[in-house]
Amino acid sequence: MNPEYLGGFVTSAGPECIGTWAVPIPVLNESMLENIKKLDRDISLPIMDVNIRQTICKTNYEDVWGSADLEIEFDPNKCINCESCTVELVCPMRAITFENGQIKRDKERCFNCGLCASQCIGDAFKGNLGAINFAGKKIPILLRQSDKARAIRLAEKLKLQIMGGSFRITQMVDHL
Repeated sequence: MNPEYLGGFVTSAGPECIGTWAVPIPVLNESMLENIKKLDRDISLPIMDVNIRQTICKTNYEDVWGSADLEIEFDPNKCINCESCTVELVCPMRAITFENGQIKRDKERCFNCGLCASQCIGDAFKGNLGAINFAGKKIPILLRQSDKARAIRLAEKLKLQIMGGSFRITQMVDHL
């Protein structure tokens, strides 16, 4: 367990845990190989209304991530020092704070959800979060509960460990 890949996320239903994990899966047959070769456009993704906790439509990972920025850009020099910083108030990871009149982003806490980009009126936070097609309309994504940039970094780290021989696949210890 590495704290870099864990966090807490505040939602309308209360706090939730966020975890990024990579699992090495031995490819034992053709069926498994076909499944891991699936592209983002072939992976179904339910879209939830987080207020009522129900699926409202389905899309795929390509629609969400295809043109989206993986990480949110932060330029503290563009902060206009609002009397009450909306971003600090709404950040679900509590990654945004003001210290000595300066806005700060804790990069380890930030999971690139992007809510800051839609809430900051001074453009200190920027990022294209993508959009989904819903009921014939293109709806912009305002908040993501996944961090693809962090997931890619973790997958690369796992790959290097496996290829370098420091991670060995052993017998299953227990069911999840």
